[in-house]
This record gives sequence, structure tokens and C-alpha cells, in this order.
Amino acid sequence: MDIRQLRLEEPPNDKKRIPTSKGWFTLWLEFELWDSSPLDDPSDDFFNMAVKTNDGRSCELDVWTFKYLKRARKEDQLSGDNLSGQYLKPPDLFVEREDRELLEEVVKHMIENDELEEHFIIDQSGFCVAFTISQDICIDEQNTLYMRFRNYAIEENKLAFSGVKGKSGCWEGFVTSKITNKPVIEEDRKAVEYWLKGDDHFLDYKVGPIVEDWEQAETDDET
Repeated sequence: MDIRQLRLEEPPNDKKRIPTSKGWFTLWLEFELWDSSPLDDPSDDFFNMAVKTNDGRSCELDVWTFKYLKRARKEDQLSGDNLSGQYLKPPDLFVEREDRELLEEVVKHMIENDELEEHFIIDQSGFCVAFTISQDICIDEQNTLYMRFRNYAIEENKLAFSGVKGKSGCWEGFVTSKITNKPVIEEDRKAVEYWLKGDDHFLDYKVGPIVEDWEQAETDDET
């Protein structure tokens, strides 16, 4: 799969400036890059959201719907993770459903009420990650494995992952630090690579070098 082709297909909505009483912001929504299916339930899912404000802040949030919270707990009860569902590490934000209009209103409200918290702000440096989850297991198990990647390779290392799943089933994205004003370091990159290496269900994984920002990663792919 051509990783740059996926990036070039980003919808124009992520460049749209949404006005607020304090300026404006742009909003990138991971689910707008997903392949849609009649079985999709926008009220039962999770996704990444990136916000850039006119004052230079770049924020990334891990978002779940309220309905997905119930499903995540059931999946943990079956897998044994998180003491068989007796606890869950929360995302950054819960919302009713995947819907751009709703999320623009949510972010606008957060900005105008000073709720875009400092720990959402990220340093722009990071590294690209790509992997495929084995197709020999059912879709529910694939989703569980992806959440394990998010929880243990990313969240536990105080990192953030913004990525999409392409038509070939390959996940591709960019990893940044989740700690305000702290850039990623080589140990972070090696930790993610080591985790992927330790699970045979993650195939053809690639962990790129640290770059200054996502745009530099795109430029490097072109050369």
C-alpha cells in the first residue's frame, strides 16, 4: 500500500477554519478516512481527533463514544485485560457519536470555555508507524488487538497515535509524545517497535525515524 496515497486522500474538511469567540480552529477526524460499511455504527466506535488553533496550539485527543465504553468493557471481560474488565483507562473525551457537525460544536464549546486542557497539547516531533493485523482472526479479535496496541504500546509510554486503516487492512499513522512540550526520543520509538515485534499477530510492521513533524514525514516519503 502506498502510504502517501492515503495521506493525499485526506478530506478538505480538515483544513476548514471553524470560527470561535476566541479565534478559529481546524479539526482532523480519523473516521473521515475510514472505508464505510453498512454495518458501521457511528454511536459505537473510537477514533483520534486533532485540533489546531489560531494561537498555534496543536492538540490530539483519543475519543470514544458512550456506547463503545460498554463494548470495550465486555471485550476486556472476554480477553482478561484490565483485570477482566474491572477497570478501564479512560480516553481524553467521550461523545455521543462520530459526526463532524457535532464534533465541531464540541471543540468550539471546549475552546470557548477553556476546556482544551494543557495535556492535550502535543510536541510536533514524532515517527511513522505502519502494521497489518493478521486476517486469520475475526474482526472483533482484530479490534481487541488494535486496542491492546493503543493501550500498551502507545498510552503506557505516554504517547499518542493518529492513524488510519487503509483498504488493504494496513494501519498507518504518526506517533507523538502525549506530554506537553516533551518531544519523542529514541527510547519511545524503540519501545513501540519492541512491542510490535513481540506479538505475531502484527505483520509487516515498520517504525520510521524521528522527524520534526508529520509534514516532514510526508516530504521524506516523496524523496
